[in-house]
Amino acid sequence: MATSGPSAEPTPIETIPLAFAAADPDASLGLLLTERDCPKAFSGAVAHRFELNSRGDRVVGRLLIPAARSGPCPLIVIQADAGASCDAASLEFAGSWVPGGFALATIDLPLHGARSSPKFSERLLTAIESVRVHPASELRLDANGESLLLEFTRQSVCDLSRTLDALAALPAIDDQRIGVMGVGHGAALMAIFASLDARAKAIALAHCSEIGLSAIDPVQFVADIGPRPILLLESTQASREQALFGACADPKTRSRSDDEDRKSTRLNSSHVVTSYAVFCVKKKT
Repeated sequence: MATSGPSAEPTPIETIPLAFAAADPDASLGLLLTERDCPKAFSGAVAHRFELNSRGDRVVGRLLIPAARSGPCPLIVIQADAGASCDAASLEFAGSWVPGGFALATIDLPLHGARSSPKFSERLLTAIESVRVHPASELRLDANGESLLLEFTRQSVCDLSRTLDALAALPAIDDQRIGVMGVGHGAALMAIFASLDARAKAIALAHCSEIGLSAIDPVQFVADIGPRPILLLESTQASREQALFGACADPKTRSRSDDEDRKSTRLNSSHVVTSYAVFCVKKKT
């Protein structure tokens, strides 16, 4: 686990290459919350579909709230890798978290899931894959792909902020106990988002994707998350782990394990994150 030091200051909005702030933060959220059938992997939850407004777009997501709760519960916002919808099976690793007392929320990122576009969704995934395969060269993207990827990032960060605006106001949610987690490209987006929104009290980044555009590379943002704690879960890209860890503000610690332990950690990553979230988010101070 790496924790950023208390001296870290938030990145001034004017120095950020992209204008991540919502175009009109006072615009109506237009929240629509509808109960729906609960997925089998999330037994013990009451499932809701939600919709809300964000920068002229309509964001769709899923909210899972513990059916048995005595009061407001902590919220963890999870984003899966690029290409996954808010209902993706890849999110089922968090199935045990709801009985543990957590509410879980996930959104369809722009051009994903219910927000897919026959024209632009495939182009976006191609752009994301190109910066993953060739992280050292921005020349692999043409101008259109780069513009699409930058706008996708801007819209995603705004969507996550608006989602917290809406869900943190619900009586079932404790707005002082909010954590965020991302996997793959979802982790890259969460790193940017958490650096700009202090409502995320704990951050977990799993197998964080490498982004070949410096303006949206999470390495450029993680230092601004401090002094809030960050958990970096193992990636297959050793150099990437070192870059992210190195970018976190001091003080920080690193735990190492042998190959067998690493395999076990990958298989049981949901338990690692749960324990981390219980410590950082669930316990009231």
